[in-house]
Amino acid sequence: MGNEVFPSPVQLAPSASVSFRVKVARFGDGMAQVVGAGLNTREQTYTVEVLSATGSKCLGSQDYKIAKAFLDRMGGTTSFLWTPPDEPQARFLCTGYAPKEIGAGVYSLSAKFEQWFQP
Repeated sequence: MGNEVFPSPVQLAPSASVSFRVKVARFGDGMAQVVGAGLNTREQTYTVEVLSATGSKCLGSQDYKIAKAFLDRMGGTTSFLWTPPDEPQARFLCTGYAPKEIGAGVYSLSAKFEQWFQP
C-alpha cells in the first residue's frame, strides 16, 4: 500500500463516475432484495487530464516527466493518494495512461484513476 500523493494538478472538472456495488437476489414472483456488497459500496472513477505547474493542459517536459515517472513507479499495482474535486482525499489506482507529444517540448497526459480500498 503506497502512501504517496499524486504530484501533479489535474483539470478542474475531470470526467467522473460513481457506482455502487450491490448484490441482488431476484425471486420468481418478480420481487427482488438488494443489499450493499461489502463495507465500501460507493466507488469513484475519474478520467483526468494532468496539468502543468502553470495550469495549462499542455505539459512542459519537466511536468510531463514528473507525472509519467510517478505513474510508472506505481506500475498499476500500487495505490496512491489523490484528492478529487469536492471530495475528501482517497486512495486510487491507475492501470494505464495516455501520453501525447504535441511538439516543441509540449506534452499532454490523460489517465483513469479508480478508487481503491485496502484494510
